[in-house]
Amino acid sequence: MGEERMAKVEIKDGVVYLEGKPFYLSSADYPYFRDEAENWDDRLEKLKNCGLKVITCYFPWRHHELVIDGKRRFDFVGETQDNRNVIRFLQLCQEKRLLVIAKPGPFIHAETNYGGLPDFVCPLSNSKIEAMLNHRGEPVTWPGSECSEDGRSAKPWPLPAPLDPVFLKEVEHWLGAVREEIITPLSYPEGPIFLVQLGNEGIYSNAQRPPWEYDYSNSSLQYFRQCLREDYKSISKYNRLHGTTYSAWQEIEPVREWKQPGKMEDLLAYMDWSSYQWKYMREIYRLYSSFLPTELPYVVNPTTSFT
Repeated sequence: MGEERMAKVEIKDGVVYLEGKPFYLSSADYPYFRDEAENWDDRLEKLKNCGLKVITCYFPWRHHELVIDGKRRFDFVGETQDNRNVIRFLQLCQEKRLLVIAKPGPFIHAETNYGGLPDFVCPLSNSKIEAMLNHRGEPVTWPGSECSEDGRSAKPWPLPAPLDPVFLKEVEHWLGAVREEIITPLSYPEGPIFLVQLGNEGIYSNAQRPPWEYDYSNSSLQYFRQCLREDYKSISKYNRLHGTTYSAWQEIEPVREWKQPGKMEDLLAYMDWSSYQWKYMREIYRLYSSFLPTELPYVVNPTTSFT
């Protein structure tokens, strides 16, 4: 049964195959959470009439997990607000024979407050969650859900460190609910969802940032040193190649700014941190996919910038 389902949607050599045939992704993103539920049917019909075959949509965590009277609860069926009925939205897509790329984040950007993250995972609200740090040791921020004093912008809030264990438990809770309530019952061919996107443009829409912009949080540095152990096997080999005299992995700090290397040993430290960036990203994607297991293919949307 599993092999049969897997064969229905595949990605090979960068091409999506549906039922064994190459499938061209002509798509549009529809932020259902910004519209009135009564408009969904009409808008989807218009998109279909434009020749589109695929709808992409984010599932904003902060929109669907609420805190009411001090208690947290999920709403995927519109009990508290009509446009939280994402189940009905996806059923409409199915009725119109529109396929869906589901994008549950956990961070989605999408011009939402705090990138779609709920307030309760902000380090300002939960001191047990550490903040992501840049090379200066400053929190990496995103516009939150409170206005600045002048009322002209949102206050910058620190983002949670992606590998922080307390935050990861919250992400597991969210993605587990998405899997149980949305992905599993509405996966292709029984439902319209045929691809699942993890993260957004990296983790925090930051894939295009230089290596020194993230992540210098304790949880990230712990994983960095684990990667060094796996790469070099012994501290003596690390010291021999880097021209250093460390006695323990915990003593090693990553580079934090560019300084012209005087010799090859100096350059190697930059190469270590640059190599770590993809291992860091891979580990976070691995964790996200383990929280949301599905037979559907996963996709990501890394960004690049040109100057």
